[in-house]
Amino acid sequence: EMKDSKAASFYPTDYMIDGYSDANTVVVVALPGTAKGYTLESALESWISSTEDDGLKNYKLVQSGVDNANGNDVAIYAYSWQDAGYDLNTIDFLMINGDDLYLITFTGTNADFNTLYPYVEQMVLSFQIL
Repeated sequence: EMKDSKAASFYPTDYMIDGYSDANTVVVVALPGTAKGYTLESALESWISSTEDDGLKNYKLVQSGVDNANGNDVAIYAYSWQDAGYDLNTIDFLMINGDDLYLITFTGTNADFNTLYPYVEQMVLSFQIL
């Protein structure tokens, strides 16, 4: 848990990669006030644009759009890329409540993504904004 940044990371120890903590990890972040003036669709467009501006190696958009998960409108953004010699897949789930943006992001290696994704899916389905 990272209380100052309003974020928490989750990772299964069996899938940890020594020296590379960004893979096979779920990060849940509250970003108070950052959604002011945004709709979910415009927040998604901005999120995609910002990610594409990061210059990720071999970046490819897989999917993006707005859906409903357990009664919450959720923007979904999936993409593949490479880093530190790993082929990676990331899926970001964005939710807005008032002026606050909430993010659940999962980055997994190609080898482990499909194994770990069902757990991420359950996190998204059970996510509640209090």
